[in-house]
Amino acid sequence: SHVIYAEKEGKGLIYSNLARALSVPHSDLRLFAKPEGYPKRRMGVALAYSSTIAEASACASRVADEVIVN
Repeated sequence: SHVIYAEKEGKGLIYSNLARALSVPHSDLRLFAKPEGYPKRRMGVALAYSSTIAEASACASRVADEVIVN
C-alpha cells in the first residue's frame, strides 16, 4: 500500500487523474473523502498485489503518484 496525501490546505478538495490511477493492473484505491485537507493529511491509500512485495510496493506507489488531490 501507499498513502495518498493532500497537497494543500482547503475545504472541498477534489481528486483528479483517477482514471489513469485505476488503469494500473492489480491495484485499487481507497479514497477517504474527508471534508478538508492540509499538507500531509492522509486522503486515501493505493493498494496493489503482485508475486513479490517489491513489485506490489512499486505498483502501489505508481498508483498513488497518479492521484492528484487539490
